[in-house]
Amino acid sequence: MNPDYHIKTIPARDTHTIRHAILRQGQPKATCVFEGDDLNTTFHLGLFHHNQLIGVVSFMLASNEHLPEKHQYQLRGMALLKPFQGQGLGKLLIDAGIEKLVHLNCPIVWCHAREAAISFYNRNDFLAFGKPFHVPLIGTHLMMFRNIPLMTF
Repeated sequence: MNPDYHIKTIPARDTHTIRHAILRQGQPKATCVFEGDDLNTTFHLGLFHHNQLIGVVSFMLASNEHLPEKHQYQLRGMALLKPFQGQGLGKLLIDAGIEKLVHLNCPIVWCHAREAAISFYNRNDFLAFGKPFHVPLIGTHLMMFRNIPLMTF
C-alpha cells in the first residue's frame, strides 16, 4: 500500500462525518448512527491519507435469511470522500475487512449495494442476488455477497 495511506480500526462515532457527507447528505446526522454500531462483534475501519480520515466501512455480525451460511457479516456504511473516489482506495478498505473476516472464520459477507455502487462491488468480487429494492430517501439497492476463503490449518 502507498505509504501516504493507512487503515486502522476506529470507533463508530468516527464514521459518522463521512457517512453523513457521502451516504446521508441532506438528512439528519442521527441517520448516520446504525443499529449495531456499538456491538462488540462490529468493527469499523478507517482509511487515512496522512492523518486525515478519508474513508470508512463497517462490518456487523448479521444474518441474511437468503444466504445459507450460519456465520455471516454485513458490510455497511462504505463511504469515501469524493476527492478520493475512483482511485482504487475503496478496495483497500474492502480487502482489510475481508482479512479480518478470514481471521474471524467468517465464510461470507453481504451488503445492500446502492445502484450506483454495484459495479464497485462487482470489481471487488461481490455477486448480486435477489431483486432490486428501494430504500426511502436513499434509492434503489441490490443485495450482494462475497464468499471468503476460510483459513485451513
